[in-house]
Amino acid sequence: MDKQASSILVIAVVLIASTAGITWALANNNGDTDSDTDTLFQVSLLQGLMFGDYEGSITIEELKNRGTVGIGTFDGLNGELIMLDGIVYRAAVGPGDTCLVTVVDDSEKVPFANVAKMEADITSTVSSTSLASMQAALTSKISDSPNSFYFATIHATFPAITVRSELAQTEPYEPLVNVLATDQREWTESDMTGTVVALYCPAYMDKVNTPGWHLHFISDDRQFGGHVLNLTVTDATVELNQLTDFVMITPDSDRFQDFDLSVDQSDDIHTVEG
Repeated sequence: MDKQASSILVIAVVLIASTAGITWALANNNGDTDSDTDTLFQVSLLQGLMFGDYEGSITIEELKNRGTVGIGTFDGLNGELIMLDGIVYRAAVGPGDTCLVTVVDDSEKVPFANVAKMEADITSTVSSTSLASMQAALTSKISDSPNSFYFATIHATFPAITVRSELAQTEPYEPLVNVLATDQREWTESDMTGTVVALYCPAYMDKVNTPGWHLHFISDDRQFGGHVLNLTVTDATVELNQLTDFVMITPDSDRFQDFDLSVDQSDDIHTVEG
């Protein structure tokens, strides 16, 4: 059965044992919850991160077992996570508020991330004059199946690209919107060649992630990267992987259990994404 056909199957919810906490799996009714290239794996909820849950719950090693491409952050909110070709990079604030990119050791932990095993289902080109137009261009590529998840990789030379990271945090942790108001650092480069790693979540994910596109960037020389705030590019090559299964691990911690996740955080999420 092809991927398009499988995406219309009845969805079942399954609980799986996990050392990190509770794992939820959404799977097609053929019982497949771990297909190599069809599964989006998520660590915790964006809404938990918004409240200030920066305590890592799984290791980089486990994350790499689940995917080859991804985005997220690290224990203590210590930089932006970019996974590409199975390697995990940290884009953090370096000396003098510069952008510092390093390869991350397998023993480090993450509080929030999304990864998948990348296999292109769609290859096309995109152009944009802003982050918003890039998101719109990507959305146009998936108009036939907007209720699936997607990872996209976009490799090009970007005439302009602006990214951000943030200073590492110590307890007691502040909510993310407060942290970024004071500790966010931004950098802009011109004619930068590299790869945007982009995650798409459909509208029904608004309680556990942010609907739409979330973009991170890593340069070819691995010296520049972060969460994308703006960009321009012409005729960039984009590869998209449609993901029809979803697995999520939630933390087994008192901090996580104490959050009131019924609170509407949509305004704060819009602020931190932009």
